[in-house]
Amino acid sequence: MKKSLITITALTLLLSMGFTQKLNISDKIAKISISKPLTAEQNEYPVCGTLLAMEKDKEMIEYFAQHPELRNNIKKPSASWGFNIGDPYNWWTKDWSSNGDYLVPSTCRGIGDDCYVFVADSLWHEGGYFAVVSQENVDDIVEHFSNTTANFPNQGIYDVNVATFGDPPDIDGDHRIIILILDIYQENVGGYFTSLNEYPDGTYTGRKSNEAEMYYMDYSGLNNLAFSRGLQAHEFQHMIHFNHDLDEITFVNEGLSMTAEYVCGYYEDYYYNLYQQDTNEPLFKWGESGEVNTVHYARSALWTLYLLEQYPNDFLKMLVQEPDDAEDGIDLALGTYGATRNWREILEDWLIANYLQDTSVDPRWGYTYQNAIASIPVVEHNTANVSSNGSVWKTSGQYISFKSSIPDTITFTYSSNDIKVKAIKIGNPKIVEDVPKGVPYIIKPIGETYSDVTFCVINLNNSPYAIYADEYSYEAKGTDAPVLPGNYELFYDDGIPDGTLSNYATGDSIAVRFDGISGGKLDSIKTIFSGAGRIKLDISMFDGTNFLRGEALMTAMNVNVTESSDWKTTNLISKNIDASSNFVVSYLLGTDPYEPSITVSAESDDGSANHFSYIASSDDWVRYTAGAGLIWKYMIRAYVSVEGGTVAIDQNGIVTIPNEFSLEQNYPNPFNPSTTFQFATPKDGLVKFTVHDLLGRVIYSENRDLFAGHYSFTWDGQNQLDQQVVSGVYFLRMETEGFVLTRKMLMMK
Repeated sequence: MKKSLITITALTLLLSMGFTQKLNISDKIAKISISKPLTAEQNEYPVCGTLLAMEKDKEMIEYFAQHPELRNNIKKPSASWGFNIGDPYNWWTKDWSSNGDYLVPSTCRGIGDDCYVFVADSLWHEGGYFAVVSQENVDDIVEHFSNTTANFPNQGIYDVNVATFGDPPDIDGDHRIIILILDIYQENVGGYFTSLNEYPDGTYTGRKSNEAEMYYMDYSGLNNLAFSRGLQAHEFQHMIHFNHDLDEITFVNEGLSMTAEYVCGYYEDYYYNLYQQDTNEPLFKWGESGEVNTVHYARSALWTLYLLEQYPNDFLKMLVQEPDDAEDGIDLALGTYGATRNWREILEDWLIANYLQDTSVDPRWGYTYQNAIASIPVVEHNTANVSSNGSVWKTSGQYISFKSSIPDTITFTYSSNDIKVKAIKIGNPKIVEDVPKGVPYIIKPIGETYSDVTFCVINLNNSPYAIYADEYSYEAKGTDAPVLPGNYELFYDDGIPDGTLSNYATGDSIAVRFDGISGGKLDSIKTIFSGAGRIKLDISMFDGTNFLRGEALMTAMNVNVTESSDWKTTNLISKNIDASSNFVVSYLLGTDPYEPSITVSAESDDGSANHFSYIASSDDWVRYTAGAGLIWKYMIRAYVSVEGGTVAIDQNGIVTIPNEFSLEQNYPNPFNPSTTFQFATPKDGLVKFTVHDLLGRVIYSENRDLFAGHYSFTWDGQNQLDQQVVSGVYFLRMETEGFVLTRKMLMMK
């Protein structure tokens, strides 16, 4: 299966303040193995190339929109194509590098009630010897396009898509759709539909058209049946959409194609978590022209799936057949349907549903789709008394949570009239309500208790001229719950290094600011370095201004780095550092010619800031951005302990420290695509996990440096190259000092 690496190269400066922090017990360990290289962000799966094709053909579409009479020049076959199996034909295909066209010699290898399947001759060899595409591949395409789908055994993809979205175009007089399997020669593109074939051959600047309803599939995805079948449903929706609306925005069009996969029963939810990790993205955004980004697919898929569940009776067909685009098209389709909500009201409910996920509270606030992933808050405060700020992009939202200590009141302040705040209170009962602007909101009226209070900050501005995020601030007041004894890991990064930043001068430094924990002591700092050498570490109090470092909590010390590491631990227990108040971890640069570099992670900019660089030449603290909507976060984490030592804390309460090692059987088993093992370790140290196949080969490995406690390990069914493994028996081996145990599991697709 084809992949591509997206390397982030842009580096600009941005000044901003406002801090976020994730607080969790030490089992919140980065999902990274030291056996994996530090690579740039990847697009994990082949994607639809239709949006790229339409971007390249945009001028042609506009030309024919202005000259509709020219479409009458189509030379239709006398009745139909009338192909038979074995018939050769040379099809025009897009040259992605030049935006020109070239001929692909091919042969008809399969015919269904609704399709002709052609295979490029270069991928086929008679007798099957050295064949890249097999007859079994062709037969599977015919069977699922014309006869059956996972959700509708008696209806093929053709019938399901037509019933859901509407009729396809028919310029060639043959209702069968032509599917051409070839090598697309465009990295990471699994297939595409191009409107070029819907126009007369050669009429526009010499571009070549097949004058036929057809789409293209890259051979590389054929052995993954769910992907191959889903791709057929995906591209066919694009063809149908073109028949009714030539210029729908990418977000709506791609969301409908993702939903076509779901309706037919072939959708794999490997995209959703990408969006739920960072919800501060404009709803209808698709980035730069022709950009392929799986985060956008995730957002559009969840939004469209929500629309389908809220309006199940032909609403998607009404949306496809509505010629207006984007928000206007959605509202007009809602009007045709007879819905009482507009897109803004649906956006509010959708953002609540993505966190609450409970239709029993209100049918608007959850999914019937069981695999929807709850949105992750941008910050989880561990104190009831906090003042902070942030910013939220137009048509998006983000979440601010209180769990360990619930404030009595909170006051939100913002200048934009487009911002709205909703309180999502988890207790008995669960409550969702509006939060007023500029006045204290009473969170816990007398007699009410909650285990989780989360505020969803929503920006309903959809102006095309809004290029900046709208800012807000809040102040919470209350009594902190006692901090239970245990070990706490404080972190902001996602655990996946993406490279290093350099070009620092003598006197510069990098710093990460952390929230303090009442009664806490700073035990250690963990950092991922690149290279070996010496570097100075400084721990100080946070002074509350742009100049982050305040009173020193210890004398700056040398950290010796012997080699590039996964997470290198610097033990600070003997320093007896008070971590009750907010503190700053800094590395002082330019003090040693052999300094190692600090590794960084490129992550979405959530509008807040806690990773800064001090530039001595300008006497200023700055944030480095990593391209549009991204910031660099330093791979630095802090570990704080609260005296007691006999218990640890997880998200659900108190867990006793175990007396012995254990590894429980996985659940679910059999599984697809992921499964989880519960395990325990009675002492601090390195725990190694390896997944083996029946031949004993290592499929996946991961190391974790853990405190004593109870934990879980989840394997996502992927190997070291981030490829989904095949069905079969696998073994998980847990190994630490003086303990080895293996469990058997079954992957079943």
